[in-house]
Amino acid sequence: MKKDISNAFQTVSGLGPIADDYDALFCDIWGVIHNGRIPFHEACDALERFRQERGPVILISNSPRPSVAIPEQFRQIGVPGELWDAIVTSGDATIDELSRRAPGPAFKLGPERDDGLYAGLEMHFSDIEDAAFISCTGLFEDEHETPDDYTDLLSQAREYGVPMVCANPDIKVRRGNKEIYCGGALAQKYEIWAARLYMQANHISRSTVCAELGSIILWAINCRMIVFCVSAIMFIPISRGLRMRTMIAISFKMGFTAK
Repeated sequence: MKKDISNAFQTVSGLGPIADDYDALFCDIWGVIHNGRIPFHEACDALERFRQERGPVILISNSPRPSVAIPEQFRQIGVPGELWDAIVTSGDATIDELSRRAPGPAFKLGPERDDGLYAGLEMHFSDIEDAAFISCTGLFEDEHETPDDYTDLLSQAREYGVPMVCANPDIKVRRGNKEIYCGGALAQKYEIWAARLYMQANHISRSTVCAELGSIILWAINCRMIVFCVSAIMFIPISRGLRMRTMIAISFKMGFTAK
């Protein structure tokens, strides 16, 4: 019999009405705090207020950049204030995987702005025919290109049997008012052809992310509830244990509204 989960969903108008029930908050970045162009000030204010009145805020992201690069990105976009106590990114997990594959050589697939991913790895790079694997952070020109522009390149990689490490499993995001393709779109296209695909979202370095998140959870083990904010407005209970209930909260343009 199919289980009725309709009672598991709770729609809210913002963080304010439920903040008192939470001692710690896990919050997505893109689409919640900013859209790649401008900050969402209501969400930023909500996170600052939560930190002041309730407890720690941990930011999580599919960004291919290491977490240490996120504050500078915030500064460039204009995200105000000190909104977080810790940050964990897909880039952090990818660095762990790349360190096991160093020195490569790797075929670097992605824009130059993501090169901070390779800092300190002593990674060597090569053309696709000489590469031991593809390191994919995204499209070279994501403002203008689509995955179809990479058909020839990925076909060549398939012929050489080159596996792919994808640092950003997102398929698409909205940057300002424009939808752009991400690294996950290339990985998805390549996965259709190549059985040896390694995609961070599903296969690589999962233990690294769990270890980092786990240490944060243990740090907040006395919390009554931990929240993951990702993208719309609903709450899905996942598990209960100790004095902590873990939930996934999906919140878009979150505001700290009055009760």
